[in-house]
Amino acid sequence: MAWREKPPLGKEEMKRQKDLKRDFASALSKIETRKICHSKGKSGGSSGKKTKGDYMKKAQVHFDRGNRYKDNGQFEEAIAEYLKALKINPYLAEAHNNLGILYKNKGQYWAAVEEFQKAIEINPDLDEAYDNLGIVYGILGMFDKSIKQLQKAIDLGYIDAQTDFNLALSYMKKGLIDEAIEEEYKKALEIDPNFAEAHYNLSLLYNKKGNKDEALEELEEFMKLRG
Repeated sequence: MAWREKPPLGKEEMKRQKDLKRDFASALSKIETRKICHSKGKSGGSSGKKTKGDYMKKAQVHFDRGNRYKDNGQFEEAIAEYLKALKINPYLAEAHNNLGILYKNKGQYWAAVEEFQKAIEINPDLDEAYDNLGIVYGILGMFDKSIKQLQKAIDLGYIDAQTDFNLALSYMKKGLIDEAIEEEYKKALEIDPNFAEAHYNLSLLYNKKGNKDEALEELEEFMKLRG
């Protein structure tokens, strides 16, 4: 893990700060939307106030509809709606992030990278965008970049055992066994003690280091969880 000058915050405080950052980013997005709509209202020759509200609502409608399609597994329809929302308001960081997730799931990894990078540029505190970007870099075999982005997500307060697991996996791919064990697999298991794959990978690494007892213990735990 990256060295920190300040002691780590508790989970509740991290969640509170994360919520505050999201509220700030949402307010910023609305301000940028108003700027866009104001300029469009002037060029259209209609009432500025009415046009601003119309554009803001329309972008949100497309974004919300995209989320519903995404949750229902209608991914092509979701992509179309996110693109419509971003055409109206390109400052919707969450829309870029969600679009990137769908591109990733389709195997369009570089398109996903571009969307995650846009989300981060708009909202540098959007921790899940760093997490998603780190995942894609890992898939692409760019492990140094993967480690950097996943670590950034964690530093921002993103709490997810899968993130620590993915970070450990990138360390493994680079041959950094101690970092994978001490820094991330153990931390993934602190968050989720029933994370079977983390126990299995720990078993592999302990065996590689010659720690047979620890390797057997982790393998037994994996087998127990897998039934």
